[in-house]
Amino acid sequence: MTKLKIFISYKKKKHILKNDILQPIQTGRAICKERFENTIGDDTGDNISEMNPKYNELSAQYWVWKHYDEVDNPEYVGFMHNRRHFIFDPELKHLPYVWLPKSRFYFLKEIYDGYINHFSEEKILPYLEDKPNCISFRKVNIRPITNQSNMEKHFYNGLPSQKKEVFKTLERVIKTNYPEYIKTFDEFKNGTEMYCCNSFIMQKKLFFEYSKFLFDILNKIDEQTDSTNFDEKEIRFLGFCGEYILSVFLMQKLKNPNFKLKELAGTFICDDYKIFERRLQKYKILSKLSFGSKKRHYIKKYINYKRRLEGK
Repeated sequence: MTKLKIFISYKKKKHILKNDILQPIQTGRAICKERFENTIGDDTGDNISEMNPKYNELSAQYWVWKHYDEVDNPEYVGFMHNRRHFIFDPELKHLPYVWLPKSRFYFLKEIYDGYINHFSEEKILPYLEDKPNCISFRKVNIRPITNQSNMEKHFYNGLPSQKKEVFKTLERVIKTNYPEYIKTFDEFKNGTEMYCCNSFIMQKKLFFEYSKFLFDILNKIDEQTDSTNFDEKEIRFLGFCGEYILSVFLMQKLKNPNFKLKELAGTFICDDYKIFERRLQKYKILSKLSFGSKKRHYIKKYINYKRRLEGK
């Protein structure tokens, strides 16, 4: 049995990373215009590749779940996005710019020569020596990011073009089908913290339990949502629901004192992180030129980006 496989989802042919642990997987391959070289795809056998616009990177997780023996039946399995990576190497923990305010997500301008060396067995496998059940990104507080007071409001006011009725469907599906999660879901929706990016490393048994839980809920949400006229941002609703489901699942597990979760910092690959510096200056100027509610709006925007760049 292989110790660990981490699958990196790719929608665009860029920065493809591959070694004995990292396995790139092209998502939405069934509907793509180009099949990427040196990657596997999410479009064979039992798959939801054609539904990738709804599921986003979760079409990769579904494929791995349904084809586990084909990927060497690893003891641990993980998922990362092509632009969001776990930091296993301490050398990467002190990058200058922060992606999300008050988080441990750091901007990385580009994937440079030698970057893959940060993902060697020597760097990664020590994190599994004490047999954690799960590794995730460090919990993120959404309040300084979107100025929303709780996770429910963050879904339809903070996320890109997401709808209140989708959140209500998510809540109804979980509470109807998984009543043991009602208290945890309420704690989550009224709180301000989440495990983001649909990224994790889990023991095989836990991964199968989570995948069954996740895709059952997402399938029911999809069945109860008329997405016929959703635009290209709105149609991503199942992917965003996935982040919420991961958070609720881990919060529930953490109520067991024997459950071991490790939280890691992460990198966000941004080819032009100076875009945030330019936006900072833009909002500073607009805050001085505007009046009333617009002035307050741009002041909030300026403060948000200032915090983001300073990591506060």
